[in-house]
Amino acid sequence: MQRHAASAGGLGHRLVGILSNARGDEDAGSAVLAEVARDLKATLGVLWAFDAGTGLLHWRLDWAGGDDVDPLREVVRRLTFAPGVGLPGRVLAGGELTWIEDIAADDNFPRADVARAAGLRSAVGIPLVSPQGVLGVMEFLSRESATPTGEQIERLGLAGAQLAAYVAHQHIEDRLRATEEASASIVQAALDCIITMDHEGRIVDFNPAAEATFGYSREDATGEVLGDLIVPLEFRQPHRRALERYVRERTPAILGRRLEMVAQRADGSVFPIELTVTRLGMREPPVFAGFIRDITERRAAEDNLGALLEREQAERARATAAEQAAREVAQALQHSLLPPRLPAVAGLDLGAAYRAGAEGWEVGGDFYDVFKLGLGQWALAIGDVCGKGPRAAALTGRVRYALRLAAVREGSPSAVLAAVSEELLADETDDFFTAIFATIDLRGGRADIRMAVGGHPLPLLVGRNGTVTPVGRPGPLLGAFDATALHDEEFSLGEETLLFYTDGLTEARTADGRFGDGRLAALLASEAQLGPQELVDRVASTVLAARSAGAGDDIAMLAVSPSTISPSA
Repeated sequence: MQRHAASAGGLGHRLVGILSNARGDEDAGSAVLAEVARDLKATLGVLWAFDAGTGLLHWRLDWAGGDDVDPLREVVRRLTFAPGVGLPGRVLAGGELTWIEDIAADDNFPRADVARAAGLRSAVGIPLVSPQGVLGVMEFLSRESATPTGEQIERLGLAGAQLAAYVAHQHIEDRLRATEEASASIVQAALDCIITMDHEGRIVDFNPAAEATFGYSREDATGEVLGDLIVPLEFRQPHRRALERYVRERTPAILGRRLEMVAQRADGSVFPIELTVTRLGMREPPVFAGFIRDITERRAAEDNLGALLEREQAERARATAAEQAAREVAQALQHSLLPPRLPAVAGLDLGAAYRAGAEGWEVGGDFYDVFKLGLGQWALAIGDVCGKGPRAAALTGRVRYALRLAAVREGSPSAVLAAVSEELLADETDDFFTAIFATIDLRGGRADIRMAVGGHPLPLLVGRNGTVTPVGRPGPLLGAFDATALHDEEFSLGEETLLFYTDGLTEARTADGRFGDGRLAALLASEAQLGPQELVDRVASTVLAARSAGAGDDIAMLAVSPSTISPSA
Protein backbone atom coordinates (compact mmCIF):
# COMPACT_ATOMS: atom_id res chain seq x y z
CA MET A 1 0.00 0.00 0.00
CA GLN A 2 1.97 3.03 -1.29
CA ARG A 3 1.82 6.31 0.63
CA HIS A 4 2.96 9.87 -0.14
CA ALA A 5 4.69 11.68 2.72
CA ALA A 6 4.57 15.47 3.13
CA SER A 7 7.81 17.29 3.83
CA ALA A 8 7.21 19.18 7.05
CA GLY A 9 10.62 20.67 7.71
CA GLY A 10 11.40 22.07 11.12
CA LEU A 11 7.81 23.16 11.83
CA GLY A 12 6.52 19.58 12.02
CA HIS A 13 9.24 18.57 14.48
CA ARG A 14 8.63 21.63 16.66
CA LEU A 15 4.88 20.98 16.79
CA VAL A 16 5.46 17.35 17.85
CA GLY A 17 7.42 18.62 20.86
CA ILE A 18 4.85 21.32 21.64
CA LEU A 19 1.89 18.91 21.58
CA SER A 20 3.76 16.22 23.53
CA ASN A 21 4.10 18.66 26.45
CA ALA A 22 0.72 20.43 26.16
CA ARG A 23 -1.66 20.38 29.13
CA GLY A 24 -4.98 20.45 27.32
CA ASP A 25 -6.74 21.90 24.26
CA GLU A 26 -6.22 25.57 25.16
CA ASP A 27 -2.53 25.16 25.97
CA ALA A 28 -1.98 23.19 22.76
CA GLY A 29 -3.97 25.62 20.61
CA SER A 30 -2.17 28.72 21.92
CA ALA A 31 1.27 27.19 21.42
CA VAL A 32 0.48 25.93 17.91
CA LEU A 33 -1.01 29.30 16.86
CA ALA A 34 2.12 31.10 18.01
CA GLU A 35 4.49 28.65 16.30
CA VAL A 36 2.65 28.60 12.96
CA ALA A 37 2.24 32.40 13.02
CA ARG A 38 6.00 32.80 13.45
CA ASP A 39 6.60 30.36 10.58
CA LEU A 40 4.23 32.39 8.32
CA LYS A 41 5.40 35.77 9.65
CA ALA A 42 1.72 36.39 10.41
CA THR A 43 0.46 39.21 12.63
CA LEU A 44 -2.74 37.58 13.94
CA GLY A 45 -3.74 33.95 14.44
CA VAL A 46 -7.25 32.80 15.41
CA LEU A 47 -8.50 29.34 16.39
CA TRP A 48 -12.17 28.74 15.50
CA ALA A 49 -13.87 25.70 17.11
CA PHE A 50 -16.75 23.87 15.45
CA ASP A 51 -19.89 23.42 17.57
CA ALA A 52 -21.79 20.35 16.31
CA GLY A 53 -24.90 21.49 18.20
CA THR A 54 -25.23 24.81 16.34
CA GLY A 55 -23.35 23.89 13.17
CA LEU A 56 -21.29 27.09 13.54
CA LEU A 57 -17.65 28.05 14.09
CA HIS A 58 -17.05 29.96 17.34
CA TRP A 59 -13.98 31.88 18.48
CA ARG A 60 -11.87 29.77 20.84
CA LEU A 61 -8.63 31.74 21.27
CA ASP A 62 -6.22 33.99 19.35
CA TRP A 63 -2.60 35.13 19.20
CA ALA A 64 -1.26 38.51 18.10
CA GLY A 65 2.20 39.78 17.26
CA GLY A 66 1.43 43.27 18.60
CA ASP A 67 -1.29 45.44 20.18
CA ASP A 68 -1.99 47.33 16.91
CA VAL A 69 -4.45 44.60 15.90
CA ASP A 70 -6.44 44.76 19.17
CA PRO A 71 -9.52 46.33 17.47
CA LEU A 72 -9.64 43.39 15.08
CA ARG A 73 -9.22 40.92 17.97
CA GLU A 74 -12.22 42.48 19.72
CA VAL A 75 -14.29 41.98 16.57
CA VAL A 76 -13.35 38.36 15.92
CA ARG A 77 -14.10 37.34 19.50
CA ARG A 78 -17.77 38.25 18.96
CA LEU A 79 -18.19 36.49 15.60
CA THR A 80 -19.51 33.10 14.51
CA PHE A 81 -19.30 31.63 11.01
CA ALA A 82 -21.70 29.34 9.19
CA PRO A 83 -20.39 26.92 6.55
CA GLY A 84 -19.36 28.84 3.42
CA VAL A 85 -19.39 32.27 5.11
CA GLY A 86 -16.08 34.13 5.31
CA LEU A 87 -12.69 32.44 5.15
CA PRO A 88 -13.31 30.19 8.22
CA GLY A 89 -16.72 29.13 6.85
CA ARG A 90 -15.27 28.29 3.45
CA VAL A 91 -12.57 26.13 5.04
CA LEU A 92 -15.23 24.42 7.21
CA ALA A 93 -17.41 23.66 4.18
CA GLY A 94 -14.61 22.46 1.91
CA GLY A 95 -12.32 20.84 4.46
CA GLU A 96 -9.28 22.18 2.58
CA LEU A 97 -6.57 24.77 3.20
CA THR A 98 -7.58 28.11 1.60
CA TRP A 99 -5.24 31.03 0.88
CA ILE A 100 -6.35 34.63 0.18
CA GLU A 101 -3.52 36.67 -1.32
CA ASP A 102 -5.43 39.97 -1.24
CA ILE A 103 -8.17 40.49 1.38
CA ALA A 104 -9.33 43.71 -0.28
CA ALA A 105 -10.17 41.87 -3.50
CA ASP A 106 -12.11 39.06 -1.80
CA ASP A 107 -15.89 39.51 -1.82
CA ASN A 108 -16.49 36.94 0.95
CA PHE A 109 -14.42 38.38 3.82
CA PRO A 110 -16.83 40.16 6.27
CA ARG A 111 -14.02 41.67 8.36
CA ALA A 112 -12.20 43.20 5.39
CA ASP A 113 -12.56 46.85 6.52
CA VAL A 114 -11.20 46.39 10.04
CA ALA A 115 -8.49 44.04 8.74
CA ARG A 116 -7.30 46.60 6.19
CA ALA A 117 -7.36 49.28 8.87
CA ALA A 118 -4.89 47.17 10.85
CA GLY A 119 -2.65 46.92 7.77
CA LEU A 120 -3.42 43.27 7.08
CA ARG A 121 -3.38 42.17 3.43
CA SER A 122 -3.44 38.33 3.17
CA ALA A 123 -4.99 35.41 5.05
CA VAL A 124 -4.85 31.64 5.16
CA GLY A 125 -7.34 29.15 6.70
CA ILE A 126 -6.22 25.66 7.76
CA PRO A 127 -8.79 22.93 8.59
CA LEU A 128 -8.43 20.70 11.65
CA VAL A 129 -9.61 17.42 10.11
CA SER A 130 -10.25 14.28 12.15
CA PRO A 131 -12.00 10.98 11.33
CA GLN A 132 -15.16 12.58 12.75
CA GLY A 133 -14.95 15.57 10.37
CA VAL A 134 -13.67 19.16 10.67
CA LEU A 135 -13.09 20.03 14.36
CA GLY A 136 -12.20 23.65 13.71
CA VAL A 137 -10.16 26.10 11.63
CA MET A 138 -6.86 27.93 12.22
CA GLU A 139 -6.81 31.35 10.52
CA PHE A 140 -3.72 33.58 10.07
CA LEU A 141 -3.64 37.16 8.79
CA SER A 142 -0.44 38.84 7.54
CA ARG A 143 0.73 42.29 6.48
CA GLU A 144 2.47 40.94 3.37
CA SER A 145 0.83 39.44 0.30
CA ALA A 146 2.63 36.42 -1.11
CA THR A 147 1.90 33.49 -3.38
CA PRO A 148 2.03 30.25 -1.36
CA THR A 149 4.56 27.58 -2.30
CA GLY A 150 3.77 23.88 -2.45
CA GLU A 151 6.11 23.33 0.51
CA GLN A 152 4.22 25.92 2.59
CA ILE A 153 0.88 24.28 1.79
CA GLU A 154 2.19 20.84 2.80
CA ARG A 155 3.74 22.25 5.98
CA LEU A 156 0.57 24.04 7.04
CA GLY A 157 -1.62 21.04 6.19
CA LEU A 158 0.53 18.88 8.48
CA ALA A 159 0.25 21.48 11.25
CA GLY A 160 -3.55 21.32 11.02
CA ALA A 161 -3.49 17.51 11.07
CA GLN A 162 -1.22 17.45 14.14
CA LEU A 163 -3.44 19.81 16.16
CA ALA A 164 -6.60 17.98 14.97
CA ALA A 165 -5.21 14.63 16.13
CA TYR A 166 -4.36 16.11 19.54
CA VAL A 167 -7.80 17.75 19.94
CA ALA A 168 -9.61 14.59 18.80
CA HIS A 169 -7.74 12.53 21.38
CA GLN A 170 -8.53 15.07 24.12
CA HIS A 171 -12.23 14.89 23.17
CA ILE A 172 -12.11 11.11 23.50
CA GLU A 173 -10.56 11.39 26.96
CA ASP A 174 -13.09 14.03 28.03
CA ARG A 175 -16.02 11.89 26.93
CA LEU A 176 -14.58 8.85 28.65
CA ARG A 177 -14.14 10.73 31.93
CA ALA A 178 -17.46 12.57 31.80
CA THR A 179 -19.74 9.68 30.80
CA GLU A 180 -19.36 6.87 33.32
CA GLU A 181 -22.33 4.89 32.05
CA ALA A 182 -21.04 4.85 28.47
CA SER A 183 -17.53 3.90 29.55
CA ALA A 184 -18.61 1.02 31.81
CA SER A 185 -18.52 -1.53 28.97
CA ILE A 186 -15.05 -0.32 27.94
CA VAL A 187 -13.78 -0.72 31.50
CA GLN A 188 -15.21 -4.23 31.78
CA ALA A 189 -13.66 -5.35 28.48
CA ALA A 190 -10.31 -3.61 28.93
CA LEU A 191 -7.19 -5.75 28.79
CA ASP A 192 -5.52 -3.53 31.42
CA CYS A 193 -6.52 -3.29 35.08
CA ILE A 194 -8.74 -0.26 35.75
CA ILE A 195 -9.30 0.66 39.40
CA THR A 196 -11.43 3.65 40.46
CA MET A 197 -10.67 5.33 43.79
CA ASP A 198 -12.39 8.14 45.75
CA HIS A 199 -10.74 11.08 47.52
CA GLU A 200 -10.27 9.04 50.69
CA GLY A 201 -8.33 6.36 48.85
CA ARG A 202 -11.16 3.79 48.94
CA ILE A 203 -11.86 1.60 45.93
CA VAL A 204 -15.05 2.48 44.02
CA ASP A 205 -14.71 0.00 41.15
CA PHE A 206 -12.45 -2.94 40.28
CA ASN A 207 -12.66 -4.30 36.73
CA PRO A 208 -12.30 -8.00 35.71
CA ALA A 209 -8.68 -7.55 34.62
CA ALA A 210 -7.86 -6.17 38.09
CA GLU A 211 -9.60 -9.16 39.71
CA ALA A 212 -7.49 -11.57 37.67
CA THR A 213 -4.24 -9.68 38.27
CA PHE A 214 -4.49 -8.93 41.99
CA GLY A 215 -6.50 -11.93 43.22
CA TYR A 216 -9.37 -10.00 44.84
CA SER A 217 -12.99 -10.14 43.71
CA ARG A 218 -14.76 -6.87 42.90
CA GLU A 219 -17.06 -7.38 45.89
CA ASP A 220 -14.12 -7.90 48.26
CA ALA A 221 -12.13 -4.95 46.91
CA THR A 222 -14.90 -2.32 46.72
CA GLY A 223 -14.87 -0.05 49.75
CA GLU A 224 -11.39 -1.10 50.89
CA VAL A 225 -8.44 1.31 51.12
CA LEU A 226 -6.50 0.86 47.89
CA GLY A 227 -3.12 1.38 49.54
CA ASP A 228 -3.76 -1.44 52.02
CA LEU A 229 -4.75 -3.84 49.23
CA ILE A 230 -2.26 -3.44 46.38
CA VAL A 231 0.52 -1.05 47.54
CA PRO A 232 3.55 -2.74 49.20
CA LEU A 233 3.99 -1.79 52.85
CA GLU A 234 7.06 0.42 52.36
CA PHE A 235 5.23 2.62 49.82
CA ARG A 236 1.88 3.04 51.57
CA GLN A 237 2.78 6.14 53.57
CA PRO A 238 4.09 8.09 50.50
CA HIS A 239 0.97 7.02 48.58
CA ARG A 240 -1.29 8.28 51.38
CA ARG A 241 0.59 11.60 51.67
CA ALA A 242 0.45 12.22 47.89
CA LEU A 243 -3.33 11.67 47.86
CA GLU A 244 -3.88 13.95 50.86
CA ARG A 245 -1.71 16.66 49.29
CA TYR A 246 -3.71 16.57 46.03
CA VAL A 247 -7.07 16.71 47.84
CA ARG A 248 -5.82 19.61 49.93
CA GLU A 249 -3.74 21.61 47.44
CA ARG A 250 -4.67 20.17 44.00
CA THR A 251 -0.97 19.49 43.35
CA PRO A 252 -0.86 16.75 40.64
CA ALA A 253 2.30 14.84 41.50
CA ILE A 254 1.64 11.83 39.24
CA LEU A 255 -1.57 12.60 37.33
CA GLY A 256 -1.29 11.92 33.61
CA ARG A 257 2.21 10.45 33.83
CA ARG A 258 3.16 6.90 32.84
CA LEU A 259 5.10 5.37 35.73
CA GLU A 260 6.80 2.05 36.39
CA MET A 261 6.64 0.81 39.99
CA VAL A 262 5.71 -2.30 41.99
CA ALA A 263 2.36 -3.60 43.31
CA GLN A 264 1.26 -6.38 45.63
CA ARG A 265 -1.17 -9.27 45.02
CA ALA A 266 -3.57 -10.82 47.49
CA ASP A 267 -1.04 -13.60 48.21
CA GLY A 268 1.60 -11.02 49.20
CA SER A 269 3.73 -11.42 46.06
CA VAL A 270 5.18 -8.22 44.57
CA PHE A 271 5.44 -7.62 40.82
CA PRO A 272 6.33 -4.72 38.46
CA ILE A 273 3.57 -2.61 36.90
CA GLU A 274 3.09 0.29 34.53
CA LEU A 275 0.69 2.85 36.03
CA THR A 276 -1.18 5.90 34.73
CA VAL A 277 -3.53 7.83 37.07
CA THR A 278 -6.13 10.32 35.83
CA ARG A 279 -8.85 12.35 37.49
CA LEU A 280 -12.36 11.51 36.25
CA GLY A 281 -14.14 14.70 35.20
CA MET A 282 -14.22 17.68 37.55
CA ARG A 283 -16.54 16.33 40.24
CA GLU A 284 -15.98 17.25 43.88
CA PRO A 285 -14.69 15.54 45.90
CA PRO A 286 -12.40 14.15 43.17
CA VAL A 287 -12.51 10.57 41.88
CA PHE A 288 -9.50 8.93 40.24
CA ALA A 289 -8.93 6.06 37.81
CA GLY A 290 -5.72 4.04 37.76
CA PHE A 291 -4.78 2.16 34.56
CA ILE A 292 -2.42 -0.67 35.50
CA ARG A 293 -0.51 -3.16 33.35
CA ASP A 294 1.45 -6.14 34.67
CA ILE A 295 4.89 -5.84 33.01
CA THR A 296 6.47 -8.92 34.59
CA GLU A 297 6.88 -10.69 31.26
CA ARG A 298 8.16 -7.55 29.57
CA ARG A 299 10.82 -7.06 32.26
CA ALA A 300 11.90 -10.71 31.95
CA ALA A 301 12.13 -10.39 28.17
CA GLU A 302 14.14 -7.21 28.46
CA ASP A 303 16.59 -8.95 30.81
CA ASN A 304 16.96 -12.05 28.61
CA LEU A 305 16.90 -10.38 25.20
CA GLY A 306 18.64 -7.10 25.97
CA ALA A 307 21.35 -7.58 23.35
CA LEU A 308 18.82 -8.46 20.62
CA LEU A 309 16.57 -5.50 21.43
CA GLU A 310 19.55 -3.16 21.46
CA ARG A 311 20.60 -4.35 17.99
CA GLU A 312 17.07 -3.92 16.63
CA GLN A 313 16.72 -0.52 18.27
CA ALA A 314 19.97 0.69 16.67
CA GLU A 315 18.78 -0.58 13.29
CA ARG A 316 15.47 1.28 13.58
CA ALA A 317 16.54 4.27 15.68
CA ARG A 318 15.20 7.02 13.40
CA ALA A 319 11.91 5.28 12.69
CA THR A 320 11.27 4.24 16.29
CA ALA A 321 12.01 7.67 17.74
CA ALA A 322 9.76 9.39 15.21
CA GLU A 323 6.98 6.85 15.62
CA GLN A 324 7.05 7.31 19.40
CA ALA A 325 6.89 11.09 19.09
CA ALA A 326 3.95 10.92 16.68
CA ARG A 327 2.14 8.35 18.82
CA GLU A 328 2.32 10.72 21.80
CA VAL A 329 0.53 13.33 19.66
CA ALA A 330 -2.01 10.89 18.20
CA GLN A 331 -2.20 8.44 21.08
CA ALA A 332 -5.33 6.35 21.41
CA LEU A 333 -6.19 3.54 23.79
CA GLN A 334 -3.16 1.52 22.79
CA HIS A 335 0.38 2.58 23.73
CA SER A 336 2.11 1.29 20.59
CA LEU A 337 1.50 0.04 17.08
CA LEU A 338 3.61 -3.10 17.52
CA PRO A 339 3.90 -5.54 20.42
CA PRO A 340 7.08 -4.84 22.46
CA ARG A 341 8.08 -8.49 22.02
CA LEU A 342 6.81 -11.79 20.68
CA PRO A 343 5.43 -14.25 23.27
CA ALA A 344 7.19 -17.53 24.00
CA VAL A 345 4.89 -20.32 22.71
CA ALA A 346 5.68 -23.94 23.47
CA GLY A 347 5.45 -25.80 20.17
CA LEU A 348 6.04 -22.79 17.90
CA ASP A 349 9.00 -20.80 16.64
CA LEU A 350 8.06 -17.18 15.89
CA GLY A 351 9.87 -14.38 14.13
CA ALA A 352 8.93 -10.80 13.30
CA ALA A 353 10.50 -7.76 11.66
CA TYR A 354 9.47 -4.17 11.04
CA ARG A 355 11.38 -1.69 8.88
CA ALA A 356 10.26 1.92 8.43
CA GLY A 357 9.89 3.56 5.02
CA ALA A 358 11.96 6.39 3.62
CA GLU A 359 10.51 9.13 5.86
CA GLY A 360 11.70 7.87 9.25
CA TRP A 361 9.94 10.54 11.32
CA GLU A 362 6.44 9.59 10.14
CA VAL A 363 4.38 6.89 11.82
CA GLY A 364 3.36 4.14 9.39
CA GLY A 365 0.30 1.93 9.36
CA ASP A 366 1.87 -1.55 9.19
CA PHE A 367 1.36 -3.79 12.24
CA TYR A 368 1.51 -7.36 13.45
CA ASP A 369 0.28 -9.03 16.64
CA VAL A 370 0.42 -12.40 18.42
CA PHE A 371 -1.73 -13.11 21.48
CA LYS A 372 -3.18 -16.03 23.42
CA LEU A 373 -6.83 -17.05 22.97
CA GLY A 374 -7.01 -20.00 25.36
CA LEU A 375 -5.27 -23.20 26.36
CA GLY A 376 -3.19 -24.24 23.36
CA GLN A 377 -4.83 -21.61 21.13
CA TRP A 378 -3.16 -18.47 19.76
CA ALA A 379 -4.05 -15.65 17.38
CA LEU A 380 -1.80 -14.12 14.72
CA ALA A 381 -2.57 -10.89 12.87
CA ILE A 382 -0.84 -8.66 10.34
CA GLY A 383 -2.24 -5.60 8.64
CA ASP A 384 -1.70 -2.29 6.89
CA VAL A 385 -3.91 0.80 7.37
CA CYS A 386 -4.23 3.67 4.90
CA GLY A 387 -2.06 6.73 5.20
CA LYS A 388 0.81 7.87 7.42
CA GLY A 389 1.22 10.21 10.37
CA PRO A 390 -0.90 10.79 13.49
CA ARG A 391 -4.20 9.80 11.83
CA ALA A 392 -2.74 6.50 10.60
CA ALA A 393 -1.24 5.85 14.05
CA ALA A 394 -4.62 6.36 15.72
CA LEU A 395 -6.34 4.11 13.16
CA THR A 396 -3.68 1.38 13.58
CA GLY A 397 -4.08 1.36 17.35
CA ARG A 398 -7.85 1.23 16.96
CA VAL A 399 -7.76 -1.68 14.46
CA ARG A 400 -5.30 -3.69 16.52
CA TYR A 401 -7.33 -3.24 19.71
CA ALA A 402 -10.60 -4.00 17.85
CA LEU A 403 -9.12 -7.24 16.48
CA ARG A 404 -8.27 -8.35 20.02
CA LEU A 405 -11.79 -7.58 21.26
CA ALA A 406 -13.46 -9.23 18.27
CA ALA A 407 -11.29 -12.34 18.73
CA VAL A 408 -12.94 -12.85 22.12
CA ARG A 409 -16.49 -12.44 20.76
CA GLU A 410 -16.39 -14.02 17.31
CA GLY A 411 -16.09 -17.70 16.39
CA SER A 412 -14.00 -17.55 13.22
CA PRO A 413 -11.21 -15.42 11.64
CA SER A 414 -13.57 -14.21 8.89
CA ALA A 415 -16.09 -13.08 11.53
CA VAL A 416 -13.33 -11.22 13.40
CA LEU A 417 -12.25 -9.29 10.27
CA ALA A 418 -15.87 -8.64 9.29
CA ALA A 419 -16.69 -7.19 12.74
CA VAL A 420 -13.77 -4.73 12.60
CA SER A 421 -14.53 -3.82 8.97
CA GLU A 422 -18.19 -3.10 9.77
CA GLU A 423 -17.13 -0.91 12.69
CA LEU A 424 -15.10 1.30 10.31
CA LEU A 425 -17.85 1.31 7.67
CA ALA A 426 -20.31 2.58 10.27
CA ASP A 427 -18.10 5.65 10.82
CA GLU A 428 -18.63 6.72 7.18
CA THR A 429 -15.01 7.89 6.79
CA ASP A 430 -12.47 7.19 4.08
CA ASP A 431 -10.41 4.99 6.39
CA PHE A 432 -9.65 1.44 5.28
CA PHE A 433 -7.13 -1.31 5.95
CA THR A 434 -5.96 -4.74 4.84
CA ALA A 435 -5.34 -7.60 7.26
CA ILE A 436 -4.91 -11.31 7.79
CA PHE A 437 -6.28 -12.84 10.98
CA ALA A 438 -5.43 -16.45 11.83
CA THR A 439 -5.89 -18.80 14.75
CA ILE A 440 -3.49 -21.65 15.51
CA ASP A 441 -4.61 -24.64 17.60
CA LEU A 442 -1.86 -26.77 19.17
CA ARG A 443 -4.07 -29.01 21.30
CA GLY A 444 -4.13 -31.97 18.89
CA GLY A 445 -0.37 -32.39 18.78
CA ARG A 446 -0.10 -30.44 15.51
CA ALA A 447 -0.41 -26.85 14.35
CA ASP A 448 -3.95 -26.48 12.92
CA ILE A 449 -4.47 -23.08 11.29
CA ARG A 450 -7.69 -21.29 10.42
CA MET A 451 -7.22 -18.07 8.49
CA ALA A 452 -9.08 -15.25 6.69
CA VAL A 453 -7.63 -12.63 4.32
CA GLY A 454 -9.08 -9.16 3.76
CA GLY A 455 -7.46 -7.23 0.89
CA HIS A 456 -3.98 -8.32 2.01
CA PRO A 457 -1.19 -10.17 0.13
CA LEU A 458 -1.63 -13.93 0.61
CA PRO A 459 0.86 -15.51 3.04
CA LEU A 460 3.52 -17.91 1.75
CA LEU A 461 4.29 -21.48 2.84
CA VAL A 462 8.05 -22.02 2.67
CA GLY A 463 8.97 -25.73 2.60
CA ARG A 464 12.30 -27.05 3.85
CA ASN A 465 12.96 -28.29 0.29
CA GLY A 466 12.70 -24.75 -1.11
CA THR A 467 9.09 -24.77 -2.32
CA VAL A 468 7.24 -21.46 -1.92
CA THR A 469 3.43 -21.59 -2.20
CA PRO A 470 0.75 -18.90 -1.61
CA VAL A 471 -2.01 -20.08 0.73
CA GLY A 472 -5.53 -18.79 1.41
CA ARG A 473 -8.22 -17.02 -0.62
CA PRO A 474 -8.22 -13.28 -1.37
CA GLY A 475 -10.89 -11.17 0.35
CA PRO A 476 -12.24 -7.60 0.02
CA LEU A 477 -10.58 -4.42 1.29
CA LEU A 478 -11.64 -3.89 4.91
CA GLY A 479 -13.51 -0.78 6.02
CA ALA A 480 -14.32 0.06 2.40
CA PHE A 481 -16.51 -2.79 1.09
CA ASP A 482 -19.03 -5.32 2.34
CA ALA A 483 -17.07 -7.99 4.23
CA THR A 484 -19.52 -10.87 3.61
CA ALA A 485 -17.18 -12.20 0.89
CA LEU A 486 -14.51 -13.14 3.45
CA HIS A 487 -13.54 -16.82 3.61
CA ASP A 488 -11.98 -19.08 6.24
CA GLU A 489 -9.15 -21.33 5.06
CA GLU A 490 -8.12 -24.33 7.20
CA PHE A 491 -4.87 -26.32 6.99
CA SER A 492 -2.22 -27.92 9.18
CA LEU A 493 1.32 -26.56 9.29
CA GLY A 494 3.90 -29.30 8.85
CA GLU A 495 7.62 -28.85 8.32
CA GLU A 496 7.11 -25.47 6.70
CA THR A 497 7.40 -21.84 7.72
CA LEU A 498 4.30 -19.68 7.21
CA LEU A 499 5.28 -16.09 6.30
CA PHE A 500 2.86 -13.14 6.59
CA TYR A 501 4.05 -9.82 5.12
CA THR A 502 2.84 -6.35 4.09
CA ASP A 503 3.02 -5.09 0.51
CA GLY A 504 5.93 -2.75 1.25
CA LEU A 505 8.10 -5.86 0.78
CA THR A 506 7.21 -6.68 -2.82
CA GLU A 507 6.46 -3.05 -3.79
CA ALA A 508 9.95 -1.87 -2.75
CA ARG A 509 11.51 0.09 -5.63
CA THR A 510 14.98 -1.06 -6.72
CA ALA A 511 17.29 -0.17 -9.59
CA ASP A 512 15.64 -3.00 -11.57
CA GLY A 513 12.04 -2.01 -10.79
CA ARG A 514 9.83 -3.45 -8.05
CA PHE A 515 11.35 -6.12 -5.82
CA GLY A 516 8.34 -8.23 -6.83
CA ASP A 517 6.78 -11.60 -6.00
CA GLY A 518 9.23 -13.59 -8.10
CA ARG A 519 12.37 -12.22 -6.43
CA LEU A 520 10.79 -12.72 -3.00
CA ALA A 521 9.96 -16.36 -3.80
CA ALA A 522 13.51 -16.99 -5.04
CA LEU A 523 14.99 -15.43 -1.90
CA LEU A 524 12.76 -17.52 0.38
CA ALA A 525 13.60 -20.71 -1.50
CA SER A 526 17.35 -20.07 -1.09
CA GLU A 527 16.98 -19.48 2.66
CA ALA A 528 14.34 -22.17 3.37
CA GLN A 529 16.43 -23.88 6.07
CA LEU A 530 16.52 -20.79 8.32
CA GLY A 531 14.29 -20.46 11.40
CA PRO A 532 11.49 -17.83 11.44
CA GLN A 533 13.46 -15.00 13.07
CA GLU A 534 16.58 -15.58 10.97
CA LEU A 535 14.42 -15.79 7.84
CA VAL A 536 12.59 -12.45 8.32
CA ASP A 537 15.86 -10.72 9.27
CA ARG A 538 17.55 -12.03 6.11
CA VAL A 539 14.61 -10.96 3.91
CA ALA A 540 14.46 -7.49 5.48
CA SER A 541 18.20 -6.86 5.11
CA THR A 542 18.18 -8.07 1.48
CA VAL A 543 15.22 -5.85 0.49
CA LEU A 544 16.62 -2.77 2.26
CA ALA A 545 20.00 -3.28 0.57
CA ALA A 546 18.31 -3.47 -2.85
CA ARG A 547 15.87 -0.63 -2.25
CA SER A 548 16.59 2.69 -3.96
CA ALA A 549 17.71 5.51 -1.68
CA GLY A 550 14.84 7.69 -0.42
CA ALA A 551 12.17 5.31 -1.70
CA GLY A 552 10.06 2.72 0.03
CA ASP A 553 7.02 1.92 2.11
CA ASP A 554 7.06 0.38 5.59
CA ILE A 555 7.72 -3.37 5.79
CA ALA A 556 6.29 -5.75 8.38
CA MET A 557 6.74 -9.53 8.52
CA LEU A 558 5.53 -12.28 10.87
CA ALA A 559 6.75 -15.88 10.47
CA VAL A 560 5.75 -19.07 12.32
CA SER A 561 6.82 -22.71 12.15
CA PRO A 562 6.10 -25.71 14.40
CA SER A 563 8.74 -26.95 16.84
CA THR A 564 7.92 -29.56 19.49
CA ILE A 565 4.19 -29.14 20.07
CA SER A 566 2.81 -29.50 23.60
CA PRO A 567 -0.99 -29.76 24.14
CA SER A 568 -0.65 -27.46 27.18
CA ALA A 569 0.93 -24.64 25.16
